[in-house]
Order: sequence, then C-alpha cells, then structure tokens
Amino acid sequence: MGGNSVTKPDPSVFCGATNAIRSTILRKFNAKFCCIYGTATEPRRRKGNRLTLTDLQTDDSGLEVGALFQQDGFVKITRTNVPHVRGFSATGSVGTVTVTTT
Repeated sequence: MGGNSVTKPDPSVFCGATNAIRSTILRKFNAKFCCIYGTATEPRRRKGNRLTLTDLQTDDSGLEVGALFQQDGFVKITRTNVPHVRGFSATGSVGTVTVTTT
C-alpha cells in the first residue's frame, strides 16, 4: 500500500519495558493499523466521489485481461476468451440493373 505500510512491532522492543509502555506501544500500533486497514469485522472501505476515464479504446484488441475499454457507451473489462470485435461492415451486390426512361 505504498506509504501506508504497517509492520507489527518487533518483540525485542519490549525488552526491559514496563507493562504500561508495552500497552502504549501496542495501542498505538493497533490504532494506526485500524486507521489504514479497518478491523476484521468492519474493513475500511475506500470511497471515491468522481472518476473520469478518457481516451478508452473501443474494443479489447491488444489489451491484457482486466483492462478497461468502452463499447457503445458502456465501460467493459477484458476477459479471457470473450472477444469484443472492433467493428464489422459488409458490402455486396446482386447483378446489375439498367434503367431506361423515354
């Protein structure tokens, strides 16, 4: 978690410490830990108010699994073996027509 890394105190810091000092160290460690990660019964949820994604691809071509792209105005996540084609078009003809007016 970058700068919010918390490690448990080394037991050697308690050598020669009174119970009051041990208690204070553990209480401060616990407060810091819970502030960052929450508790076992109430994990901390991170809330964002706004997210802007610009220049997203319109298909999943060349993206790794889990990457975001947009298609028809919907944000999608690439998945294995679920292709989202770039687009399709077709042209064709059925003979010729001659029109004569008099």
